[in-house]
Amino acid sequence: MMLDTRVIPELNALSSIADVEDVKRDTARIVLEMLSLEDAPEEVRWANSLITHWYRSYDEWRNSFQEALKHVVCSNVQVLYHADHDQINTEDWPHILRLTSSLLHALLDDIRKQLAMFIVPMINEVCSNQLHCLFRTQLDR
Repeated sequence: MMLDTRVIPELNALSSIADVEDVKRDTARIVLEMLSLEDAPEEVRWANSLITHWYRSYDEWRNSFQEALKHVVCSNVQVLYHADHDQINTEDWPHILRLTSSLLHALLDDIRKQLAMFIVPMINEVCSNQLHCLFRTQLDR
């Protein structure tokens, strides 16, 4: 697999370059997306073992993975702040729920607990912001 043999090792070799963090986050997001591949069990197992390694060894990739999760879960928070008050973006929810449920389903309990403690506050923030916008919209009418 190209991620395993080329991309991740090369990013590790470039770790001293500041711009590499965004690429690492995007690579970690690809690994996250791989967990929800229904017709590729070998790739799901590989992604699962890689995320487990990142969490158990406190690898620097753990931060990149957490940034990828933040990007997935909180992406519509920025949309809400910049959208018109009578528009609430709910298009991201199926994607967020699919990724987080496959993530929490696929991983071992010790990793699942750590990730749940990381994800739940972000989802709560997104929900709170959407409710705030909804109430604000109703009051403005």
